[in-house]
Amino acid sequence: MLLEVQNLKKRYSSKLPYVINSVSFSMDHGETVGIFGGSGCGKSTIGQTIAGLYSPSGGTLLMNGQPMDRRWYAAHRRSVQILFQHPEVSFDPRMTLEDSMREPYHFYNIPFRPAEHKAWLARFGIYPEHMNRYPAELSGGELQRMALARAMLLSPQLLILDEPTSMLDVISQAQIIALLRTLQAEQGLGFLFISHDIELSRMVCERIHHLENGVIAETENCRRAAQPA
Repeated sequence: MLLEVQNLKKRYSSKLPYVINSVSFSMDHGETVGIFGGSGCGKSTIGQTIAGLYSPSGGTLLMNGQPMDRRWYAAHRRSVQILFQHPEVSFDPRMTLEDSMREPYHFYNIPFRPAEHKAWLARFGIYPEHMNRYPAELSGGELQRMALARAMLLSPQLLILDEPTSMLDVISQAQIIALLRTLQAEQGLGFLFISHDIELSRMVCERIHHLENGVIAETENCRRAAQPA
């Protein structure tokens, strides 16, 4: 089992109610599992807690059977990556995209080979003319593809998709979904797909957990649409 979430709880203060309360689900390698709900229901908190951005207030997280505690994140941080609704938050606005894209090579001691780097970016529709620009100079779709390319440099096993297409136009949305499906087919990635769009969730997910007021109200099994040839 890739990910097991057992009775997960999160609140931001002992004086405040739980944002998520006793949430449990699991997913395997190569699966796409959805968390669906309206604004403020706690779905993004689930994703960001699994990604290690927040500490859980209770419950257990397991990755490949190992508890996801501080020691786990220190050793396996590359295994879980997150793509945000607003891709600009993933980039320093003062840095060119070239400098931002080189950061993972530096932080994780990945050998940098210019020709391979150029070919890798091209897979995501990113070309040399983009690289000397700053984040504010790219479209939302371009920046989201850049964020995806940077996350995938780390060869994650789990990619948390927190409303990754909600700010994009229809064409850019379709491009991102097609790219995600290709990457999943090639690498056996698990996707946790967080969305307020139920039709999109049904299109990409095997099952969807409907979240209401921080708890899973129901789970819907889906027949994901086949990927176009």
